[in-house]
Amino acid sequence: MHGSIGPDQDVALSSAELKGFVANVAGRNATVQNTLATVLLPDELIIQTDKAPGTAGWLSWALADGWGGRTLSDDVVDAGLLAIFGPLLDPWTGGALPAAGA
Repeated sequence: MHGSIGPDQDVALSSAELKGFVANVAGRNATVQNTLATVLLPDELIIQTDKAPGTAGWLSWALADGWGGRTLSDDVVDAGLLAIFGPLLDPWTGGALPAAGA
């Protein structure tokens, strides 16, 4: 699916599917579903040039009012998985998944 539509269509065509995955596969609540849909769609790398470049980081524009973009040390895979399945956005409230340090 990635790349098959433009960012201008991401919200309309992918939001329900993303929220459904976060709800049904990850077992996360509506707050996490909506937050992820808001910050991940459209599929664009946001940079706020009016912010300090020292606040650069993946999703820092959305979660910390930062510059955005990415740094070379950003582990977006780990952060994405923690946002969906772990406590990055909200303490775990699902079933039996996380045990170590949850």
